[in-house]
Amino acid sequence: MFMEEIDLWLSTTVFYMAGVLLIFGLALVVIPEQTRRIVHLLNRWVSTEDFFAAINKPRYQEHSIYRYHRIFGGLFAIFAALSIYMLGFYTSIETSLKGLEAFAEGAFYKWLFIILYYVLLGLNVIVLGISMVVFVKPSLLKHVESWSNRWITTDNFEALDRVHDISENDLPGRPRLFGAFVSISALYMMFMLGGVIY
Repeated sequence: MFMEEIDLWLSTTVFYMAGVLLIFGLALVVIPEQTRRIVHLLNRWVSTEDFFAAINKPRYQEHSIYRYHRIFGGLFAIFAALSIYMLGFYTSIETSLKGLEAFAEGAFYKWLFIILYYVLLGLNVIVLGISMVVFVKPSLLKHVESWSNRWITTDNFEALDRVHDISENDLPGRPRLFGAFVSISALYMMFMLGGVIY
């Protein structure tokens, strides 16, 4: 049942993608020049320099946290403890899971909700432990802080600033023939997947 739902979801996604390809292929067959112009209009270059420049600036907040460590640690500890109490003790784990399963429409969503529940519970336990350390003796987290304060350059993302002209690189010289091929391929995919979905 679980794998069947995943297969249905994937089949539905590919079916609608094939529908988009069908529309694109028919547009190339019927109005090739207008379609090429529309594709050309979509080839706008958006620079990412300002975005990545802002990311590359280090921002250190440790001084404020260490100065008011009891406030930060206490607040996070209270919220984490309250979340743990509500998730695990206010209503039992079994009751909470049954409540989540009531919203699930199938085995896949039941499994997903259960995993998310335990992940949320585990994260709150971790936050509670870290908050208590910050409240009592934040210097114990010095090694963790030095490890986490690593600067990761974004220079490797310069490829995003290159212009990729779809109309020139991907569309062949005979748009009608290419559109017919795309349309036939999309129809075949929709026909094969339609029997699985419907």
